[in-house]
Amino acid sequence: MKRLYIIFLLILPLTALACYKPIRILMPEFTDIHCLNKTLCIDTLHQAETATHLYNASIDYIESHIDSIQHKPRIIFCSSESCFNQFGFHSPAKGKTFATMGIVIGPEGWKDYIVRHELIHHLQVERMGLYNWLMSPQWFREGMTYAVSDDPRPLSENFITMRNRFKAWKLHQSKDNFWQAARSL
Repeated sequence: MKRLYIIFLLILPLTALACYKPIRILMPEFTDIHCLNKTLCIDTLHQAETATHLYNASIDYIESHIDSIQHKPRIIFCSSESCFNQFGFHSPAKGKTFATMGIVIGPEGWKDYIVRHELIHHLQVERMGLYNWLMSPQWFREGMTYAVSDDPRPLSENFITMRNRFKAWKLHQSKDNFWQAARSL
């Protein structure tokens, strides 16, 4: 029985890596990803300088416009669709945040406002907790990201409505109770 238990414990992580692709964010080294440090990984080393700049500038922006990030997330920058796909993500998504485990930026997401958008989701989960974040209204989750990330793209009416609702809600919140109020939504 003990052997069976040990075998199960050894097989479980490998099964998770094979079957549930977003979990690969935790161990990108098992793929063809190169990690420059514990928070920045990339599929093509010749773009390391660009990825490093996007990461650092986006962290600085979030911390100066919203709040400090307690645990800097791992961001994996994919320059190819196949890289993005190996984490279970597909276009038209530009990037995906997987709770506080990490962020994957797709080949079309190498833009400061996209990285900021995903970092805002990370910060939301970090400050609200996963359950409260999942239970929060979509106008808050997406409205905040579009309002604060300084996204220059034309938005659909739905996202404009969410952004405006977030802005209206934020006017009635003090900086001191912002996250407490967000957890209460």
